[in-house]
Amino acid sequence: MTQASEEIIVAYNSRPEGSPTEYLGAEISIGYLPGEKINQLKSQLESNTLFEEMQGFWGDKFEGSSLLQDFMDIHDIYHKNGLIYYEDVCECTDTNEYSTANWYRISDEYFDTNTDSWVKDPHYCDPAMMQIPEDGIIVLSLRTMDLYFKANGVLPSTLKNDRNIEGSTAFKVGLGIDSFHSLFADFNFSGFNLLHSASVGGIELVRDEEAEAGNIYYSTHFIFKSGVLIGWLATNNEEHGFPFNYTETDLPCISPYLHISDPDNYKIGVQNLMGAL
Repeated sequence: MTQASEEIIVAYNSRPEGSPTEYLGAEISIGYLPGEKINQLKSQLESNTLFEEMQGFWGDKFEGSSLLQDFMDIHDIYHKNGLIYYEDVCECTDTNEYSTANWYRISDEYFDTNTDSWVKDPHYCDPAMMQIPEDGIIVLSLRTMDLYFKANGVLPSTLKNDRNIEGSTAFKVGLGIDSFHSLFADFNFSGFNLLHSASVGGIELVRDEEAEAGNIYYSTHFIFKSGVLIGWLATNNEEHGFPFNYTETDLPCISPYLHISDPDNYKIGVQNLMGAL
């Protein structure tokens, strides 16, 4: 007898305050910065050649950096992409209604109709708290992009259960979420969460990353030495947007925007980074 199965689609989009798009996502890479790249960075900072004029997809010109683009490929510690949002996944929606109606999200507790009380869900996992290793020189690179999170699969109907709010059977979906709140809070930056996966009963649903992605925006790069933030670089030609538009740091951002708008502060950022590397 053939086992009954069903298609499931889990979809979310996000537009937090300050977002350049209603489908805000990011690619995040973390890795050890090789000596060759450190020397290239020092040389280009000294010669003021880190940023150069580049041409966009639509013929527009902007200030970019080939070296910082290369930093995105340094990911021997961490490399994921997904949806980014501030505090709670409840902030996210499914504007285009891609999701099927046969699932519900695992939360930390659920209402048990048998006991008429709220009960902790043993299958719920807190977001993973991301940290930077305290050895060597490490670069964390983040590039924002259009991304509408969609994960899908065909699962046995026997995996459905009856613990959703409506009382009918449905697939119980766990979301893979990494939190960058405590990491950035240590350096007076606003944090965020990255939603990167969805699973049912230990079976990970499949994402079509090419279909999810759209426009690519500016990249931001943080350099750490012995676990301490020593440099903040970015390719933005405008003021910083999400997720770094709310910061309390005095650390200058080495970017085309700061180079033009506040050259003295730009020089301070360069001098501080050169002295720390």
